[in-house]
Formats: sequence, C-alpha cells, structure tokens
Amino acid sequence: MQERTFFRVGGCVRDAVRGVPPKDVDYVVTGLTEAEFCAHFPAGGEDRQGVSRLSCAHWRRALEVAFARRERKTGAGYRGFDVIFDPTVTIEEDLYRRDTTMNAMAVELPAGTLLDPYGGQADIAAGIIRAVSPHFLRGSRACPSCGTAGGGVRATRWRRRRWH
Repeated sequence: MQERTFFRVGGCVRDAVRGVPPKDVDYVVTGLTEAEFCAHFPAGGEDRQGVSRLSCAHWRRALEVAFARRERKTGAGYRGFDVIFDPTVTIEEDLYRRDTTMNAMAVELPAGTLLDPYGGQADIAAGIIRAVSPHFLRGSRACPSCGTAGGGVRATRWRRRRWH
C-alpha cells in the first residue's frame, strides 16, 4: 500500500499558478482507508457525495477531503462509469479523471510540492485549455473555462469528438 498523503487539488492549484485568489480549496488523500480516516478525524462524517468524500473539522473550519479515485467506463453516457476508491489509487490516477490539464494539478502537503503530470502549468502559460482524458463528456467541460482562463481550446484535441 502507498504512503498516506494529502494534496490540495484542482481549481485552487490552478488559481495559485495563475496568481489569482482561489474560490475554494479541495483536498484529496491517497493511501488511506475510510476506517483510518475516521480514526484520525472522529468528528468527521460523510457529506452529500457519500463515502468517497468525508468532512472533518480542522483549523476551526470544515474541510471536505475526497479519497483518490479512478474511473472505469462501463456504459453509455455521463453516468456510465464505475468510480473506484481505495488506498491503492494514486494521485496521478485521480488527476486523470479531471476535465482539463489546468485542473489536473496537485500540491503535496505539507511540503508544498507541485505535481503536474499532464502539463497544466505549461498550458496555462501558453493560454491553452486541453482535455486530460480522451472521454468526450469530461473534455467538453473545458468550454466554460475559456472565458475564465483567457485561452482557447486546442482544436486538435476536439476534432475527433462526435456530437451524438
């Protein structure tokens, strides 16, 4: 089993790279079971997302901490996925589920080390919004980000997509 590690992930990391204040902060933990999490944070509990995301009180505020997850395509459409979370899921697998490379970055805590396995920092610098996963529905979420990031969607990643 991998070592227990906490990460800041997603939009808050993207915003830090861009030099703007984050709207919220998301956390992911790897190498930890639900039982171990509850032992460390006995006042925590499940939130609206169910057992893949737990809440805990830390620094006098409520934090949501998600377990690292991987997805496996099992059927058609937006809901045709199995979501797997267990202590063996890596942060890279979790980041692969995200919509764009700029949202697929993490900061390891407490060290503050930036993890950028899909080139999000370079894409931000170049003004490119690029899908991480080849799955269309995940990638299509990039479109609303165009205005926020001030960039355009890289056409080569979208040409292969079909609208049916």
